Amino acid sequence: AALSGTYALSAFEIAFLIKSTKAFIKDVLEIDLEEIRKNKNSTATLCGQLVIEVVAEINLSYETRRFENVTINGQEFQADQGSRNVLVGFLAAGAVPEYWTRADNTAIECTHDLLVELQTAISERDAAYHAQATELKVQARQLSEARDYAGLMSLREEVKAL
Repeated sequence: AALSGTYALSAFEIAFLIKSTKAFIKDVLEIDLEEIRKNKNSTATLCGQLVIEVVAEINLSYETRRFENVTINGQEFQADQGSRNVLVGFLAAGAVPEYWTRADNTAIECTHDLLVELQTAISERDAAYHAQATELKVQARQLSEARDYAGLMSLREEVKAL
């Protein structure tokens, strides 16, 4: 219908185009469409599709969580990209601003030690989240290779709960 409407092809032209395309896929690309059609709902295929989704959710969780506020000595500070850029700028320049703003927008006296503590806390948390994400991805791939669809679904729920 799309070929007829969009490209104004006749029924003969459409049949020829589809037949030629299928022959190209089989002969040149060496892809067996019937085999793919038969395995469309196989556990291996479903696990392959699900592992891609789970890894994407792990990546999204990692990227979201690493920019959440960080707590140092009972004080909460922003760790978004803008705050990180400013922090790194001051540390690179060896400068210390008069004040630093907490996550609740209250200003506190700033010291070089505070800047270093903040950078260390952010870096350590990022490293911990990265290690966790890596381990979850390894687990997802292992479950997929083992064709453990239920295990992948359980891992997906675990990732959503992070």
